Amino acid sequence: MDNITHSLVGLLTAETALAALRLKSPEASPSRRTKVAFLLAALISNNICDLDFVLGLILEPQRLQYLLQHRGHTHTLLLAPVQALFIGLGFLAFAKIKKFAWESFELKGIAILSVLGCLLHLVLDFLNQYGIHPFWPFYNGWFYADMMF
Repeated sequence: MDNITHSLVGLLTAETALAALRLKSPEASPSRRTKVAFLLAALISNNICDLDFVLGLILEPQRLQYLLQHRGHTHTLLLAPVQALFIGLGFLAFAKIKKFAWESFELKGIAILSVLGCLLHLVLDFLNQYGIHPFWPFYNGWFYADMMF
């Protein structure tokens, strides 16, 4: 999958979460801060797995190293929650710098969207012919659905 598709899926997920908030309390619409936080959390989490190219640049800066590292360690079930945790910590650090506190429902939404985004990224990459190896380091085999190229 390309990052535009991952981004669109993330934005759709965030909009779904915002719509669920509106259904829960129709009289209170989510604030602009909540909307931006949910959209950013979903957008970042649906793309963070593809930062694996940085590892390729650090380890062996060669021309085709990206192809060897892509869909590597960052595309595993072991590191998906860790990546979501980093996203959540980023939102907490931002709130501390700007000197405000997130509401509890905002923190829950950011956490859910972060974890869901990382997992959706893995599912979408699983669907094509390149696949992923989600159980690394315990099993290094590749899984792919071969449903799209």
